[in-house]
Amino acid sequence: MRDAARVEAEQVRLALTVAIVTVYCQLDQAYASRDLLQQKLAIGQRVTAVLRERTARGLDNAYDASDASIKRSRLLEQIALSDEQIKLAQLQLGVLSGRGPERGLALQRPRVGAFA
Repeated sequence: MRDAARVEAEQVRLALTVAIVTVYCQLDQAYASRDLLQQKLAIGQRVTAVLRERTARGLDNAYDASDASIKRSRLLEQIALSDEQIKLAQLQLGVLSGRGPERGLALQRPRVGAFA
């Protein structure tokens, strides 16, 4: 009986470890995704500025600038979604650690790439 209980306890520890590592990697991916979206937003803002100037000078039509503005709005929505994914992963890590969800919100950004 003791061996069975010990094996079961080890299985639970292993499952918990796998869950923590999985969510930690998801947190890292969410941060990386947000970084890329923010870079795309910065590029899009420069493109929008150029298109507005070209439209003001009569070189382009207003449609192009309007389309760029719509793309910017979509990027902002995606960034907000990434922020929510980050928060969710942090909360999950807090729960998995056994210290409460709010504890996960204090986590700093993962440095997974530093181990590769």
